[in-house]
Amino acid sequence: MRSTIDGAVFHARGAGDTAADLKWRFFERDKLSLAVRAGVNAPIGDADRGLGSGKPTYHGLLVASIDLAPIALHTNIGYTRNRADPTERRDLYHVSAAAVWTLDPTWRLLLAELAGDTNVDNTCSVWPAVARIGAIYTVKKGFDIDIGYHTRLNHEAASQTLLIGLTARWGP
Repeated sequence: MRSTIDGAVFHARGAGDTAADLKWRFFERDKLSLAVRAGVNAPIGDADRGLGSGKPTYHGLLVASIDLAPIALHTNIGYTRNRADPTERRDLYHVSAAAVWTLDPTWRLLLAELAGDTNVDNTCSVWPAVARIGAIYTVKKGFDIDIGYHTRLNHEAASQTLLIGLTARWGP
């Protein structure tokens, strides 16, 4: 991960912060659905090495999805309240668009996701941009394991990141 701390740019490897989120799909009609997702980031990464914020933060995301089975298209617009560090922006924004292909009831593939985020560094106006691919495996109804990989589209983003996640769902 490329980080800037106190004006110095460096690269670091290791685990970053983790997030816990809740998602509510508040609108569903035909092929369109809208949802909101909100959560907190737990500061478990090594902030001194640029692998985390060092403080808890919170975030929210508005999601719009269109189900064109077997392909689903998703767009996201998000906000994160960053830590109180004078060298970093407090208000961070996120935009992304993705295409997911459902192979069968247990496997989905993230064919492509393009994402951009406000640069945390106050001195840089270029948004880090990335492309992602991945796979989601449904272990049992309501429980998914996913893995993904992202690579940067510009030099402001981390060059490579491995992503791992768990999703638990309940309800109808």
